[in-house]
Amino acid sequence: RSECQAPGSLRGPGSIRVAFNKGGGVAKITIGPPYAETPEGACILNQFGRAQMGPIRGAPGTVNYVFNMPK
Repeated sequence: RSECQAPGSLRGPGSIRVAFNKGGGVAKITIGPPYAETPEGACILNQFGRAQMGPIRGAPGTVNYVFNMPK
């Protein structure tokens, strides 16, 4: 069970896009439906907001991630 799951919380597939700055830190996070603007989505955004990469050569990049909150 994920720490973003509470009894009765939203379940099923979702997607998130994480953009990193040149230093490797998170620059922007976008979460898609059905988790956008939900308590579960806020928790997921917080989890991904902790991501860190090493410095990036060239243009900053994004990572698209598909997840599934088990039912």
